[in-house]
Amino acid sequence: MIDILFITTILIVIILLFNKSNRINAILIMFQASVILSCSIFTAIGSVNTDPMLSAIYNLNLYMPASISLKNYFLTDRLNIVFLLITGILFFGVSLYNYQYIRYSKEAVRRNNNYSIGMLVFIFSIFGLILSSHLTLLWVFLELSTLSSTFLIIYQKSRNSLEAGWKYVFICSIGIALAFFGIILLTIGLGEHNSMFFSDLYKNALLINPFWLKLSFIFILIGMGTKMGLAPVHTWLPDAHSEAPSPISALLSGGLLNVAFLGIIRFHKIMKIAGFNDLSSSLLMLMGFFSIGVCALYVFRVKNFKRMFAYSSIENMGIIAIGTALGGLGLYAALLHMMAHSFSKASLFLSSGNLLHNYNTKSINDIHGLIKTDPFNAYLLLFAFLSLIGIPPFPIFISEFMMIKSMLIKSPSLTILFVSLLTIVIAGMAKNIFKMLFGEKMITNRETHAHALSFIPQIMFLICLLISGIYLPSIMHKILTYAAFSI
Repeated sequence: MIDILFITTILIVIILLFNKSNRINAILIMFQASVILSCSIFTAIGSVNTDPMLSAIYNLNLYMPASISLKNYFLTDRLNIVFLLITGILFFGVSLYNYQYIRYSKEAVRRNNNYSIGMLVFIFSIFGLILSSHLTLLWVFLELSTLSSTFLIIYQKSRNSLEAGWKYVFICSIGIALAFFGIILLTIGLGEHNSMFFSDLYKNALLINPFWLKLSFIFILIGMGTKMGLAPVHTWLPDAHSEAPSPISALLSGGLLNVAFLGIIRFHKIMKIAGFNDLSSSLLMLMGFFSIGVCALYVFRVKNFKRMFAYSSIENMGIIAIGTALGGLGLYAALLHMMAHSFSKASLFLSSGNLLHNYNTKSINDIHGLIKTDPFNAYLLLFAFLSLIGIPPFPIFISEFMMIKSMLIKSPSLTILFVSLLTIVIAGMAKNIFKMLFGEKMITNRETHAHALSFIPQIMFLICLLISGIYLPSIMHKILTYAAFSI
């Protein structure tokens, strides 16, 4: 897959360098998204048809070649198939919205071409990270994702977006540097068994010096946790997500945070095989609760609806970290939650893009009576919000129920804290969302969004969520089960 992705990215970038049409620009992004989605679905279906017991016999992930020339460095396994499929669907939906975003942009064609090139490099870095079978290579793509997404965050070149971009690149660069230092510590612990391929790291986990392994995990967790948006190293996220263009906000929240989590969960598996599962799980649990607590603290004070959604991303990354720490049923729930959060948050950010276009404000206090003023956008916003907070039959209800069930067995006191914090976050978000939806009808002279592609992606994501909540397709259940089974 990496071969196809690399070739198509290079070809489209060359075309964009000479392109003079916003329409062609937008179509090329949709074409690339279609190619990626097709490859992701094909690869996911192929993975389900492979005997899952092979990975249990060797206590390793079952690797399947993704290419001939690069098969040693870019591979698919039981775990990254989940991330591959989610990101493929997410990017396809965002590319549909991006069509009308670029097609009717008032910016110069050259500037929009640069924006699209940045998006292509960003997506390439995400999929390169997902497919990396080598720890150092994963780190390289993590760095590439930072550099490419920084340009996208500052695309609007306002004072706030420039500030958010600088803050993002500064904090994430420190995080990535800490992760790299963790990799160096790991190499010291490996001694003569110095292969950084994940298959070799899993095989040699028991041979790694315990002191260096535990110390390296702390640095890698903090470093990659910065990119994942886990508290207390989350401070770049509210600014970056709220200032980026809406399609980019959707990709950051539903794509970038997930792949940073992939790096953490791969190292968590090494710790588990080495016999230090208690340490890694405790640290994940601590950062997870801290992240939910940060959102609960700020959600009532936030005045910017895109910033509110960004804080919700911090909360949901915390929930995913807690599910991973629980293991077993909790890990399955974490992967299901990750999928549901990606689509729910993409729907919210894309809908917020419509609101920003229609009313030229991000202020919660300036928007009211949407049900009367702009009913279609209002109902999209409402259903996306309901899916995010886990109202049945949306799948986040199922994932959180599974986590609570798993947590009750291990620690009833933590369960009470978990439910309490979630209740506070839901109450704070509901207060702001309902303020925007109801009340006196707004008076505006601005032209409202009428293009179908400003609504279709959200509808597509919400339908996927409803289907997954009512009856999770057997192929998706198998993919999630195999992924949870492989950790």
